[in-house]
Amino acid sequence: MAAADLVIRGGRVYTVDETRPSADAVAVTGDRITWVGEERDAGDHIGSATRVIDARGATVLPGFVDAHNHVRLGSDPGAVQLSGATSLEQIRARIEGFLDANADATWVVGEGWNYAAIPGGSPTADMLEGATRGLPAFLYSYDVHTVWLDREAMARLGVGRGAATALPWGTIEIGDDGEPTGYVHDFAVLGISEDGERALARAGIPGYAPAAAYDRMVRSLDMATAFGITTIVEPQNGLHDLATFARARDEGTLRSRLIAAMLCLPGTTAERLDALEDARATYADDRFRAGPIKLYIDDVIEPHTAAMLEPYANAPTSGETFWDPAEFSSFLLELERPRVPGIHPRHGRPWYPDRARRGATVPRCAGAERCPPPDRARRVRTSRRHRPLREARGGRVHAAAPLRSRHRRRLAGQRRPCTRALRVAFPVDRGCRRNAGVLVGLERGRDGSDDVAVHGDDAGRPRG
Repeated sequence: MAAADLVIRGGRVYTVDETRPSADAVAVTGDRITWVGEERDAGDHIGSATRVIDARGATVLPGFVDAHNHVRLGSDPGAVQLSGATSLEQIRARIEGFLDANADATWVVGEGWNYAAIPGGSPTADMLEGATRGLPAFLYSYDVHTVWLDREAMARLGVGRGAATALPWGTIEIGDDGEPTGYVHDFAVLGISEDGERALARAGIPGYAPAAAYDRMVRSLDMATAFGITTIVEPQNGLHDLATFARARDEGTLRSRLIAAMLCLPGTTAERLDALEDARATYADDRFRAGPIKLYIDDVIEPHTAAMLEPYANAPTSGETFWDPAEFSSFLLELERPRVPGIHPRHGRPWYPDRARRGATVPRCAGAERCPPPDRARRVRTSRRHRPLREARGGRVHAAAPLRSRHRRRLAGQRRPCTRALRVAFPVDRGCRRNAGVLVGLERGRDGSDDVAVHGDDAGRPRG
């Protein structure tokens, strides 16, 4: 019997094998686990060059599959960390402390501020007056769905009265006086798009230059490896990002497997879908591959950009969807065409407020020739229970995962706008299991069908 390169012995090995749920030792040769068994047999796999690790009773686990982790963006080590600040005063104090320690700073980039720390929940440029000492400030919220600018940043980015409110990287909020407030919505949709990232790089926002972006991604990949994450689904990318992942693979810094989900926004053309399919064929090795398509139907509750059935209690809006429902349905049907086998649309957020859900979960067939075959009927599966909620043309619709705890909390003066989260996923052809199964987990339905169940939380670290 050939000796292994590595043997871990003396541990409690969780095998994820129903026929043998536990063991004492593991042998690895090259990049493959070649043996799992009892302590008494571990010596058979040890040679003079074998590295031996005594686990000393510790638990040994398989690598984790993280189904939603923005490793390409990661956390910026040069940013002021605002997570945990519970008031505007604390946010200002952290910015001032950062500038005291970084006298050569040219921008104030911040991460992690929480809506609950802001008076009224909506930040304004005036709230930062004096704290940023005349430097431009670009502050990401904890969920990276909104950005907070000060006056200097607004001036540098061309945000002012009469300027366009729809930018490549977000939507500018306008106050009652007709002036932009410094609060930017829709950043997670537009700011992480190809056009948005190019615009931010041209504007000189720290972290978006190619070298800085690559270094930030490598730090995130190292962090993922340290936490035992051996497969990562990077959930939002453009075609230009694929070369960055390929570079990491070729240079050996991509030590985990990575699947890149590709973002499609309203107006996506057939030519782009062809390009995505070409990319899927080009990047398809064991270490890195382009795979599923990501779609956003709406945004988040705090800035009132989640689409609800009724107006918010503290804002004269019920939110809007990014996609017109008819366009969304047509696009899903376009994805069913043979051009893009194995690329499956999914909602980009872990909750589906009622109006967005009703408008986009199950597209209506415009004609029999456009309907998907019966064995590909659409379903939404829950991570808690698989009880059908209602019947809908094109397939059954089921419940889905509840809101994360941080979104269960009532906002001051606001009734809870929704109580159940919903993610959309689609059944896959049996031949596409390798593509979609890692992303969302292929499960056997009660009726024997293959269902895609969406699991995981977009709050995955390093940044989510």
